Amino acid sequence: MSKHTQTEIQEAVQLYADGLPLKDILREYAISRSTLYRWIRQQPNRTEKEFSLQSYRRLEKRLNQAEEQLRFIREARCFSEINAETRLASAEELYRQDPTISIPLLCKAMEIPKGTLYNRLFRGKHGSTLALQRRKELLPLIEAVYHESNETYGAGRIAAVLKGQGINVSQKLVASVMHENGMFSICGGAKQQYLQSVKQRRNLLQQKFTVSHPNEVWVSDVTFYRLRKRKYYICVILDLYARKVIAWKIGIKNSTQLTKSTFKAAFLAREPLEGLLFHSDNGSNYICKTFSDYLKSLGVIQSFSKTGTPYDNSVCEAFFHTLKNEELYRKDYTSEQHMRESIAAFMEYYNAKQLHSVLHYVTPDQYEAAYYRTNTQSNNETL
Repeated sequence: MSKHTQTEIQEAVQLYADGLPLKDILREYAISRSTLYRWIRQQPNRTEKEFSLQSYRRLEKRLNQAEEQLRFIREARCFSEINAETRLASAEELYRQDPTISIPLLCKAMEIPKGTLYNRLFRGKHGSTLALQRRKELLPLIEAVYHESNETYGAGRIAAVLKGQGINVSQKLVASVMHENGMFSICGGAKQQYLQSVKQRRNLLQQKFTVSHPNEVWVSDVTFYRLRKRKYYICVILDLYARKVIAWKIGIKNSTQLTKSTFKAAFLAREPLEGLLFHSDNGSNYICKTFSDYLKSLGVIQSFSKTGTPYDNSVCEAFFHTLKNEELYRKDYTSEQHMRESIAAFMEYYNAKQLHSVLHYVTPDQYEAAYYRTNTQSNNETL
């Protein structure tokens, strides 16, 4: 017997008909490709819908625009100040007003767990979800203190700092949230657990920075820039083949949300095949369970630099050296908006105009275009 309700089956089929990417539907409902196709065949009055390349590109553009609009809303201060319980109550109210709303999409938009909303709507479990909401609210607060201490504070000190800020939290709860998200103090009793965690993270790249095609290996890192006594964190993802910047974002916190949203933008733009290798350092925003589970759901394999060995990610290190010397340290930004616009212009210049000795003095855009041009010609000759 199927563990999915008829409503969920119809929602999945409708999402497919609306043009949502197949991999997103499979991940959302935890089903296989064959199961979704079987559901589609079983629907009455089913009609086949064919899409031209132009239609696909149009839908892709609309999806990217919607993602950007949603990002603007989520990054706005007014959204970040709304706690999880308020968002959950709002989602419940919206569904009560219109039961035809897709619950998975509603939860995704409101950034709340799907199971939590199902508990409130259909199982009457309002109280059982409070612990999960509490952990979610604490995570960014714990991350902030952890990074401000240069990753030296353990659960006890972080709990003390939070209590000093008027947040009533136990050391045990802080420790649980930290360990679940890959945050370990390098001091005291947590050192052994930290070292054990490091052993499980392998360096699959092994400084092999020459690859055979685009979307084979991506590398990523985060740096910061201080503007008027405020830190801004810049997360960048490069495609190793052409040293091309394929995604970047700026945040006010070096958080999991920053790295995840940057990776999501790259994944939507490039749509790599399963088996992509993603290399980074051992920062908590890369090793935490939330980010690792997200990559696993996309079929992405993680690789990590050895702790204290920046050469393992030297391509990103070299890019940040260029960014700082040719952009950040040369400009006198008058505002945050000026900084963001100037960095955006630099990223475009870097891909389209910057010559690389490693690429035989062509730009990343030119080098990648040459690959696809040669590959297309070879395929045509084979045909």
